[in-house]
Amino acid sequence: MRTAIITDSNSGVTAQEARRLGVWVVPMPIIVDSRTRFEGVDLFPEEFYRLLAQGHSVSTSQPAPGDVTGLWDELLESYDQIVYIPMSSGLSNSCETALMLAADYRDKVFVVDNQRISITQRQSVLDALELVRCGLDARRIHDVLMAQRLEASIYITVDTLKYLKKGGRVTAAGAAIGTVLGIKPVLQIQGDKLDAFAKARGWKSAKKIMLDAMERDVTERFETLAARESKEIVLRGRSDVTLCCDALWLSEALGNLVKNALEHTGRGGRILIGWERTALLTNIVVEDNGKGIPPEDIHNIFKRFYRSRFSQDTQGIGLGLPLAKAIVEAHQGTISVTSRVGQGSRFVLSFFHLTER
Repeated sequence: MRTAIITDSNSGVTAQEARRLGVWVVPMPIIVDSRTRFEGVDLFPEEFYRLLAQGHSVSTSQPAPGDVTGLWDELLESYDQIVYIPMSSGLSNSCETALMLAADYRDKVFVVDNQRISITQRQSVLDALELVRCGLDARRIHDVLMAQRLEASIYITVDTLKYLKKGGRVTAAGAAIGTVLGIKPVLQIQGDKLDAFAKARGWKSAKKIMLDAMERDVTERFETLAARESKEIVLRGRSDVTLCCDALWLSEALGNLVKNALEHTGRGGRILIGWERTALLTNIVVEDNGKGIPPEDIHNIFKRFYRSRFSQDTQGIGLGLPLAKAIVEAHQGTISVTSRVGQGSRFVLSFFHLTER
């Protein structure tokens, strides 16, 4: 069964990248001085920001229903099913429109409202592509992406308060005072909402707030899962260890390993996440004192859809560990595992240091 992946230009996937990835992008309409233009077609970021700075009237709209269904109809001549990943329904009506349109494409078009935009929406597109390669049909891909809808946050700050004032998010007086004092609002996109998160004095402070918030998000997300069953997560490593990588992809790989450890560690168990830098390698370790992996399974756990007969996880589909392995190997790294039944498992991700020639 052939499945096509479609997103919209809010994902940041350009036309050129879409061709390389093998996906399709619906361009978002942008009205400039009463003229409708299309993101990534006849309006690109550099000109968009220049028009804003020059004071032109700029607003956004949603794609025309006919443009969306036209693309669906065209692709369904060659594909059996479509997964459509538009921007969050909480930030635009375009998702709700697509959901209504899809009612006429029963079992053919699956619209994912997993409350993403920008880089997190792009990540959903990449995840969907990987799931297609793994052999999942459109319905299953939709269900996997929807199950992850709250597992992402975006933190942003702005160069000027002008457009927040124009959109009614700050008062004229607040914008004036903030500009004089150099206050940078930090905003958060979580789920279907864009909310104020914090206020900072200057770029340096705003950047620190955002980085601290991201670290806290990741830690709290896993700690919440662990706390439900009185499990402990321990972080161990030097703060000056760095790794050149695709942060989103590697975070997903590491997240899959930690979730796997949580699922296979009993109440009161312990998960260690450690990292170290040696002369040749940077190593990341995820270790638990859980049930361990039976010898008959240990050579199969990185195979797609493999499910152990000992597994008690009824919701997993056997893709977390294979995806982690694929991500690590895409970074020219290796992943290894050792385990003893009844004592726990130890996964090690190893990356050679890159040097310039």
